[in-house]
Amino acid sequence: MIYTGQSSSSNDIYTMMRSEWESLRKEQEFLKRCQLQYFLFSITVVGLFIGLSHLHGDDTKKIMEEQGWLFLTPLIVTIPCWWIFFDKCKTIARLVGYLRILEELSLTKSPHDLKLYIGWERSIGFFRTDYTSDQMRRNQNVFSYGKNGRRLRLLFFYSAHKYWIAHFYCFFLTSLICLLLARNCAFTNTVLYGASVVAVILIALNTFNLLDRLIFGMNSYDAHEEKWWDILEVQAGEVQPGGSPIRSTLIRARRAELLKGSETKLGFVKILRDTCASFGWEWSRKNIASTAPKSPPSHNPT
Repeated sequence: MIYTGQSSSSNDIYTMMRSEWESLRKEQEFLKRCQLQYFLFSITVVGLFIGLSHLHGDDTKKIMEEQGWLFLTPLIVTIPCWWIFFDKCKTIARLVGYLRILEELSLTKSPHDLKLYIGWERSIGFFRTDYTSDQMRRNQNVFSYGKNGRRLRLLFFYSAHKYWIAHFYCFFLTSLICLLLARNCAFTNTVLYGASVVAVILIALNTFNLLDRLIFGMNSYDAHEEKWWDILEVQAGEVQPGGSPIRSTLIRARRAELLKGSETKLGFVKILRDTCASFGWEWSRKNIASTAPKSPPSHNPT
């Protein structure tokens, strides 16, 4: 957006930011389509192998017993697609963090804030240099949830990013189906089956940990926004490398204020109550007490 009264150089900066925003939005959409294609490709491969096994002239059970290793073949596609999908999530989160700042700078009228803008290519260069070598701060836990609390939120979809969690479960279940169909291979080809099980376990642990960082930690949208602010402040000379950040500190303080009192402890009762609420069933201890059958009042003879 170009504001009247600004200098020609400021107008050029606003025009460049607008063009850059449109370009990065297209790249973000491309990455999301790429993710979807990887996911659909892995699901299709697994479905084809299962379907062809039933179309074969021989008995399906016989195929599973004699050629169970065939059902491990889809893992050659599923495991790489699984890893690439969540690696693309990190790239998307990095883009979102930068786009947030770009949108804020494009709406400012302060020439002082415009000095923070140095363009995408220079910014991403500093980002890779600084954060690859750990020269600048890393926010390991954006939200002040404990480790167990974060794990429970991931397991029970207690997050705004249910899309990522659902894809994790889909990749895990399709891999598990392949292992179950090839279970007879554990006796005929123990090494191959054992290696497949280890590979699925390792990629599951790796992506689950990455999922935690994507939603609550250093790879989240909020953490990337803070990192970008830190980098731009250093490049603009507002903050010395390793010094106390300005804008990211304000962001964390504002987020802490908004989340104050909302970090409830998860438990079985809360999970059950929220599950019922998702189906439109209001459930609480008071409701249980009110719907419980009441014993008739006793009449004591006088």
